[in-house]
Amino acid sequence: MVIALAALIGVNLHFQRELEAGRQQIGVLTSQAHESQAATVASPVKTPAQTSTVADQASQQVASPDNPVRQPPSAASMLAQMQSPEGKARTKAWLRSMLENSLPDLDQVLGLTTAEKDELLDLLATQQTRGVTTLAPENESAQESEERYQRRYDTRVAELQALLGSKYPRWQDYEDTVSVRREVRDLRVALDAAGLALAQTQERALVDALVEVQRGFNLTDRTPTGVVARRTPKNIQLLLSAATPYLSMQQLDEYQALLERRRAIIEAAQAL
Repeated sequence: MVIALAALIGVNLHFQRELEAGRQQIGVLTSQAHESQAATVASPVKTPAQTSTVADQASQQVASPDNPVRQPPSAASMLAQMQSPEGKARTKAWLRSMLENSLPDLDQVLGLTTAEKDELLDLLATQQTRGVTTLAPENESAQESEERYQRRYDTRVAELQALLGSKYPRWQDYEDTVSVRREVRDLRVALDAAGLALAQTQERALVDALVEVQRGFNLTDRTPTGVVARRTPKNIQLLLSAATPYLSMQQLDEYQALLERRRAIIEAAQAL
């Protein structure tokens, strides 16, 4: 997951409903990479392009005087591979897999059938692939860039509205609160490993309480690039306070440790 984080750190952290959200069309993946790392740091994930690079590096190790050392592919050649039909298909499959693992309870929250969930994940992966494989025009002015992002955002919204219909507002709210849903999912995994399992009713109540806190963050912590699932010391304390009625002291300690790890990961990634 560290490798996935490095590959995606150049994009923003979360989809947004406002103009800035256009700039974040593939940003949810960065947030997913950041947040999933706390639970899966021991399982590195590679993009299709990175897998190719690693294979090239392995071939160098067995090179001999009669077998010249191969140089790793350049960024330009990697991008060209991603822009090919085969590359786009591989990229979309990888992105869809990440999305499926990073959007917990999507079908329950939006009230989707299995087929509808598959359609939504496919559309999101298509949108992400489009953003990853499309280059900005050379010598683009700031205004032209703004207009391009606006068009891309409008297209994204129109596609999602056409697919989801009356369920689109639920999707908007889900986007804004998915970070705490992932945190509770990862907390459940950590607590299970520690022998401190969450009861199902306990977990549902915890999610509801933390979602309300996150909605408050979304109203007060908007940045020039939109809402970010920031975990400042103040926000961490607010989340812990909201969780206190639903967790034992040991479970609360595990939750605090998870939030602190997540904050450190995100801060380190943003500093790259």
